[in-house]
Amino acid sequence: MLSTGTAWVLMAVASAPIFSASRLSPGPHIVDGLWGIMASLSAAGSAFDWFRSNFTGEGYAGLEEGLGRSRDRLKDLFFYPMLNGAQFPSVNPKARAAFIGLGFEHGKYELAEAVMEGVVFQMRAAMDEYRKNGFAITRLRLTGGAVRSPYWARMIASNVACEVQALSEPDSACIGAAAIAGVGLGLFPDHGSAVRDMNPGLPVVPWEGGLRDAYAEKFDRYTEGLPALLSFYGGVPPYTS
Repeated sequence: MLSTGTAWVLMAVASAPIFSASRLSPGPHIVDGLWGIMASLSAAGSAFDWFRSNFTGEGYAGLEEGLGRSRDRLKDLFFYPMLNGAQFPSVNPKARAAFIGLGFEHGKYELAEAVMEGVVFQMRAAMDEYRKNGFAITRLRLTGGAVRSPYWARMIASNVACEVQALSEPDSACIGAAAIAGVGLGLFPDHGSAVRDMNPGLPVVPWEGGLRDAYAEKFDRYTEGLPALLSFYGGVPPYTS
C-alpha cells in the first residue's frame, strides 16, 4: 500500500518482522500473526505543496492543468526532494534538496512536474528496496491525496512494475480506524470484510506505455546522480552503493 499525504508511506504485509540496513520498520499488524513493514518518505506531498505555495501562486487544480505539455523539456530536469534530509532508502539527515538541469526553457509547470517526478522516483527506489528484501510486489493499493490528482496517479502507475489500484475513499486511514472499531463492536465478523464493505472501490489506475520506458531511463539517471549529491552533504551510506 502507498499512502500519499504530507508524507508518503509504503506498507507491505508479512508473516514475520523484516529488518534491513535501510531501516525498514516492522510492527504488529491489526490481524494476529501478521506484520506491517513500513517505510516513510517525509518530504513528498509536502515537497509539492512547498513548491506550489511558494513559487506558483496557483491552486492544485490550476497547476495540474498545465502539466504534461512539454515532456521534451523535462528530459534533463531532475528534482531531489530532500527538503528535510534524505529519507528511505538513502538516509542522510544532512542532505538537502536540489534541482539539477535547470535552463531558461523551464517554467513553473516544468518545475512542478519535476518535483512530482522526484517524489515518485524516491517511492520507486523504496519499492525496489522492498523487492531486495524478499517482497514480490504484484499489486500496489493507492490512497491519500494523489488519488485526487489523476496526473500524479498515472505517473505512479507508469513507474511501478505492478498493477495500481486506487481506493475509492482517499482518506482511508479514517476508514481503517472505523473498521477496527466496527469489528470490536461486533458489526463485522473480521477486518477484511469490514474494509471491503466500507471502502469497496478498487479501480485500476491506467498507466501510459509511452512514458514507462522514458521514466525507466530517467529513473536510472536519477539514481546515478543521487550518490554525488549525498556525498556533497557528508557521505553516502554504504547500503546505497
